[in-house]
Amino acid sequence: MSRVKNVPVGSHGSALQFRLSRFSSAYRSRLLAGLRDLQNFCEEHWEISLKQLLNHPKRADTLLGKYVMHRHEEKRKGSFSIVKHALLGCQHTLPKLRSRLTTAWANLKVWEEQRVSRLRPPLPVAIWLFMVGLARAHSIDSKEVSQKSEWNQVALLLEVGLLCLLRPGELFRLTVADMSLPGCFSLSQSQGAICIKAPKNRRQFGEQQHVPLNNPSTSARLQDWIKGKAPEAPLWEGKPARFSKLFKQLSSELGLGSCRFTPGSLRPGGATLLFGQNTPINVLRFLGRWTAEKSLEHYIQQAMATQILNQLSTETTTRLCKLGPRLLSFVLHPNCRIEQCRKLKIPSEAGVLTEWCINYAMSKR
Repeated sequence: MSRVKNVPVGSHGSALQFRLSRFSSAYRSRLLAGLRDLQNFCEEHWEISLKQLLNHPKRADTLLGKYVMHRHEEKRKGSFSIVKHALLGCQHTLPKLRSRLTTAWANLKVWEEQRVSRLRPPLPVAIWLFMVGLARAHSIDSKEVSQKSEWNQVALLLEVGLLCLLRPGELFRLTVADMSLPGCFSLSQSQGAICIKAPKNRRQFGEQQHVPLNNPSTSARLQDWIKGKAPEAPLWEGKPARFSKLFKQLSSELGLGSCRFTPGSLRPGGATLLFGQNTPINVLRFLGRWTAEKSLEHYIQQAMATQILNQLSTETTTRLCKLGPRLLSFVLHPNCRIEQCRKLKIPSEAGVLTEWCINYAMSKR
């Protein structure tokens, strides 16, 4: 394990390493990177060591608050994560600092709130299914087998990502072995389930976590896809960057490039949908595997999702209403019938299309 100079761990430098040994190597690396950044900042701006700073909790809180503000004003890419892990690293270094860095954490929270509203717009349910339908249309129109398969995978990831409230990293790691679908011997129930291995919050919820998949059409699509595939076959065969590029392409083709949707919009989009359908907070927290209900504040963004749709230009709205019925015709599995999702007329009103999409997303066996 890499070492950090001047970290206050008493008389034994191995104490910090012992405390950090319970974390994954990736998380441990982020903590150490944050501590290194803070240590360099202390030496450059205050001419003191990190150990000297942390030996006085009250002064540490004041100076760390200034450290957060200074890094925020620099507006460097990735600095938020470094600063957050610097504060977490301080608390792991000296556990007595927990609950005593109120100023520093308050400043970081303000920074986070500004950042979340800018970087994680939730994907409205209608836009989500338009993207699913457009991806399947591309799959049908593609002449090359590899392109057909790629667009089919994009559609599957879009559906699973929002319906199961998955983080992008969890989505890209899924394999055939992670899926238990209705009718299989491992489940033998009407609903499906997806296993998430090595998730971000595994310290709180375990190394393997499971999320339900109730949508009959999505389950049928997955059953078609996994048929004959090896257990280790990935749901997404390409690299994450490739999926992000195709995601951006779909958004642009729908005239929504200015909305800045990303694969990270699927999880808050799903949370916003469920909250809007009166799902209790405690149930939503369980489904999304959030450590604390407070974490949901950044994902339940009903007002923002509505605002995104309300701010679309008349031209864009008219175009989507015209394309909507055609795109949604590619969503429902041919052998699956959802009573509330009847055939749509061309063109349709925005309210009718949105209702169809909500009925589809909330459908169960």
